[in-house]
Amino acid sequence: MDAWPTSLVIVDDDRYIVSLLDEVFQQEGLAVRSFTSSVEAQAHLAGHTPDIVITDIKMPDVTGLDLLREIHARAPETMVIIITGYSSLQTTLEAVQLGAFDYITKPFLLGEVKLVVQRAAEQLQLRRENRRLIDRVSELEDEVGELRRQFEAITRDFTALDAEMRARRGEARQVFLPQPPLALKPYAAQAETPRSRYSAKLDLLEDLHRRGVLSDPEFESARRRLAEATGQSGAEGPR
Repeated sequence: MDAWPTSLVIVDDDRYIVSLLDEVFQQEGLAVRSFTSSVEAQAHLAGHTPDIVITDIKMPDVTGLDLLREIHARAPETMVIIITGYSSLQTTLEAVQLGAFDYITKPFLLGEVKLVVQRAAEQLQLRRENRRLIDRVSELEDEVGELRRQFEAITRDFTALDAEMRARRGEARQVFLPQPPLALKPYAAQAETPRSRYSAKLDLLEDLHRRGVLSDPEFESARRRLAEATGQSGAEGPR
C-alpha cells in the first residue's frame, strides 16, 4: 500500500490485540512501539511524536481519551485512532470532538484496521504537503517582492537618466567622467561609461524578462528607452 506512515504507537491492555497489530504493521515496514500499559505509553508519548497512535479507549489508570487529549495538546498533527469494545454514541462523539481521526469497535477485521491506518497516513501526508506548499508560496512572494523592488529601483534610475539626457538635449551625447587623480589614471579605461552603464542595466532587464517579471512589450519598451537615454541606439537587438 502507498502512503504508509513511518511511525506507529499501539496501546491496548489486551496483550493479544497488541501482539497481533504489532506484527501486522511491522510486516508493512512501519516503526512500531507497542504498550499494554497506558501509563508507560503516556510516558513514551510525552517525549515522542509518532505519525499515528492506535489506542484502546477503556484502560485502567489512563484511558484512551486521556491519551487523545494529551496527544492533541502537544502534537496536534498526530493522527489518533480509537479502538473500543464499547460502541456507545456518547463515547464516539466525545472522541471525535477531542480530535480522533477515526473510531473502530471490537471485534474488528485486520483489513478494516489497515484501511483506517492507511487513510490516516494519506490525510497526514496531505497536511504536510499543504504546509510545504504554503511555506513555498510565502518564499515565492518574498522573491517576487524583492524583484519588484529591484524593478522599481531600475525604473527610478531610468527616469532620472532620461531627465538628465533631456536637459542636455543640445549637448553631445557622450557623458564625460571627471578627470581621475594621477594615481588612478592606469584604471581610467575601466571607469564607467554610457556603454558600460547600458550593458549593466540591459543585463538586469534581460534577467527580469527571463524571470517573467517583465512581459515582452514591457521589456522591449524599457530596452528602447535605455538605449535612447544612453546614446546606444545602435546596440539594440538580440545579444
